Amino acid sequence: MPLERETAWSRRYAHPDGKRVTINSRFEDGSASLTLPQLRAGWIHWSESEKIDLCQNFSWLSKQADFPEMIRFIMREGSWQVWAAVALQVATQLPQEEAFMLLSSALQATPLGSRSNVVQALARTRHPLVPDLIGRVLLELRSSAEFLSDDPFVNWIALSATWCIEHLLDLGARPEALEDAVRSLSDHPCSENRARCAAILGDSYPWLRAHVWGPG
Repeated sequence: MPLERETAWSRRYAHPDGKRVTINSRFEDGSASLTLPQLRAGWIHWSESEKIDLCQNFSWLSKQADFPEMIRFIMREGSWQVWAAVALQVATQLPQEEAFMLLSSALQATPLGSRSNVVQALARTRHPLVPDLIGRVLLELRSSAEFLSDDPFVNWIALSATWCIEHLLDLGARPEALEDAVRSLSDHPCSENRARCAAILGDSYPWLRAHVWGPG
């Protein structure tokens, strides 16, 4: 695919048919590099889109000795959009208790419909307080006035609820304890939400795929 756009941190390639796109990190091929002093010096000068682009390609630097300190800097200085981009690195590269504290704080400062990356990262920490925290997020999502709104593509509030259920099940929740929430998603007005609910949660709820897609 031809190169469509190149930034300081990535290259975007797009097929002429307009349907296929791939983005490659320049940290992966070594054409870009970054150290903690460079991050600290450059951060104030970069636009928000540049910071997000950096953080979306950031994981390729994980073998550097200064990578944990770079994560800490970004979590101190970044916006909720930036936190979403590095949330998994927080969960996997920092000590469990520190990661939980940083991510739970970020969660509260992130808009309800945009919390999925942070919730996923919290689940990855497997901190003992995470199930209760994700359970509260699920209740907030289901209480949102937008939870049952139809959408021509996908209702992000409802999709976030589906992912919360997936994480809770992975963390040991009993399927029957979450079945009421699953049934509300299986009957969602948006067809894409119904389909994704069946695809994501179907293994845990044998009735779900037939309910959404029909027999066979």
